[in-house]
Amino acid sequence: MVEIIRVNFLPDDITVDTVVGESLLDAALDAGVFIPAACGGSGACGQCKVKVLKGEVNSASTEKIHPQEREEGFVLACQTKLISDVTIEVPKAKVGRKVIPRDEAERMKSTARPMESPIIPELNPMTISVLMNPPSPRLGDNTSDYERLIRTLKVDHGLSPVIASLDVLKEIPNEVRKENWSFSAILKPEELPPLEPYYRVLKVSAGRKAVIRTALAVDIGTTSLWVELVNIDSGEVLARSSRYNPQISMGDDVISRIVFALKKDGAEKLQQSVVQGLNEIIDETLEKSGVPRESINYMVAAGNTVMTHLFMGLYPKYLRQTPYVPVAQNIEPVSAKSLGLKMPAESFACVFPGVASYVGGDIVSGVLANGMWDSDLMTLFIDIGTNGEIVAGNRDLLMTASCSAGPAFEGGGLQHGMRAAPGAIEGVLIDPETLEPMIKTIDAKPALGICGSGIINIISQMLRIGLLNQNAKFAQDLGTDRIRKGRSGFEYIICRAAENGLNEDIVLSEVDLDNILRAKGAMFSGYTRLLEKIGLSVEELDRVIIAGAFGSFINLDHAITIGLLPDIPREKFSFIGNSSLKGARLAVMDRGLMEKSREIARSMMNIELSEDPAYMDNFMAALFLPHTRMELFPSVKVGVLGSRQ
Repeated sequence: MVEIIRVNFLPDDITVDTVVGESLLDAALDAGVFIPAACGGSGACGQCKVKVLKGEVNSASTEKIHPQEREEGFVLACQTKLISDVTIEVPKAKVGRKVIPRDEAERMKSTARPMESPIIPELNPMTISVLMNPPSPRLGDNTSDYERLIRTLKVDHGLSPVIASLDVLKEIPNEVRKENWSFSAILKPEELPPLEPYYRVLKVSAGRKAVIRTALAVDIGTTSLWVELVNIDSGEVLARSSRYNPQISMGDDVISRIVFALKKDGAEKLQQSVVQGLNEIIDETLEKSGVPRESINYMVAAGNTVMTHLFMGLYPKYLRQTPYVPVAQNIEPVSAKSLGLKMPAESFACVFPGVASYVGGDIVSGVLANGMWDSDLMTLFIDIGTNGEIVAGNRDLLMTASCSAGPAFEGGGLQHGMRAAPGAIEGVLIDPETLEPMIKTIDAKPALGICGSGIINIISQMLRIGLLNQNAKFAQDLGTDRIRKGRSGFEYIICRAAENGLNEDIVLSEVDLDNILRAKGAMFSGYTRLLEKIGLSVEELDRVIIAGAFGSFINLDHAITIGLLPDIPREKFSFIGNSSLKGARLAVMDRGLMEKSREIARSMMNIELSEDPAYMDNFMAALFLPHTRMELFPSVKVGVLGSRQ
């Protein structure tokens, strides 16, 4: 049970409730109490020194606190965990302003509720493991090894008809005799209408000992790769890993990668690159889980149409030319070995079906996971990523579109952007009087860059306190050296070189701001135009589901303030996280859901926004903070801009 404790900050008598084990620095951030913390909570700068007057804490030893100071009760807020109700004194000499307004502190931690997938899969994996011990051959019963296996499967297990490849036939004689005809077989149920269902033998192994069976759920993103190793007999996720998609070195977005693929050996290099990245993550998940590579039966992967084509080695040229035609929307399972994946020879790889050139298996996987295909609620589903995809509707109608947002919301394309990994700046509280930042990094590691949710957080606050105007340009003559002229225009220093792990100032530049404006403009104009096609306004939506690699960390009020999300009641929002990966995990556990995904893909109506003049008009109007039409953002007009007038 979570134990709630109370933290009282003096001399301003600010109190906040938190939980046992919370960092004192995080409690201050929640309370809006400004404590200098330039290093992001790593303990390197020593600026967040406060005094514990009452209560119990667990503070790590650090050379930044002199032994005499420790005896007097001084600690570093970032290195201190709370154990009981405490009273903390913040030295006034360290505070440029008494306290950040409480409403601003609330915005720092305001998020929508997390959403779990409503779909409950059956444990009905894509392979079947069968243990067998038929009578061995003898005079009078010298049926062939293969026919003996077929007969046992039919009579003892009700599995018929059965087929096997030449490779499997080659391994049968030795494997079945190693332990006196005690062996196991892995079969894959298949169906090829109008033929009856059948079973393909993938592998025969000596021994009847039950072994762990696993499969891989994979999200092949334009920017990031994610892999989960799943026990297909229990549904347990044994390990999870991620990394950047190595294809980034050949292009930041899908268009640039298509162009690269058309060069000599380009498509081959892109395919080998993503497979190399996946193999490295597979190695990592196996190491984390401690299970052998031989346990892997298959992979289910979800990716946008371009990523799927490049992963499978398909020619992508016509994806970007009118009328935008993919090679295939439904691709049959293929041998993992043929793709270069470090998986057992008998294993196979499946990919989710796509809808169109720029609406792929990742969004189909997301729709499967969020359950909107089986709901009466009018839903807007937004997958915020490099290739931003949107779906609107319910069980009666599903309409979809794609808009190229670029990698900015995943930390790409920004001078100091990075993925949400240890050392990424995810939270910033800017003192409106001194304009000094108080930063928080993931895992309290030395700052290395800024992740997508951190970028949104920073821009929103800058707009609120007047550091930025609505054109996303820095205000001048504010009397702070945090704003300076950089290599590409004006920039704001978020974390100085001496206080981070980069040895250079971490900044947010006006070029970065332009990239964010274009990305949020593409997303906002995309979903508003899609709703117009259906005949709906954002106010008529029953719910908005946000997906994406950083969806679980994004702050609603900040995202609405910059014009990324619609200004509607906050209770309508929920976050599902990486829905592409969640859908792949569901299909790993239940092969029936893979067939359901094909039905979903067939039912989705695609709109090509690039051919829609109204989309571009909407896009140009959205290149403003939050928008040129302020009536679309009433809470921002009153709460943010109104407070500055």
